[in-house]
Amino acid sequence: MDEYKFIPETNEKYKISNKGNVLMVDKNKPIKQQQRTNDRRIKPFVRLFIENKWTEKYIDKLICETFIRKLNVDEIVNHKNGNLLDNRLENLEIKKANDAKIIKEPPKINDNEK
Repeated sequence: MDEYKFIPETNEKYKISNKGNVLMVDKNKPIKQQQRTNDRRIKPFVRLFIENKWTEKYIDKLICETFIRKLNVDEIVNHKNGNLLDNRLENLEIKKANDAKIIKEPPKINDNEK
């Protein structure tokens, strides 16, 4: 079952669940997640209207900052099972950027290139 909490710094306009579902509170309407590809990896994000402007927020970071604590500048969200699409709270942890598991980049399409 999803447990919802208000997302910090959104003036209680949005909630997020421990499974990564985001709701607009006043309309009780789910926010559609989008996906961005960074370095050949896909990460889900949402667009939220905060402080009179649209802001893109990654789901994994929103969950950590809502259910655990705010990340420091030198910290990142680590997915314990390596799957960046698995944003359940139990799969996320905060780590120092230099201590986190590095996910290997997929091999080049043409390995004969030099």
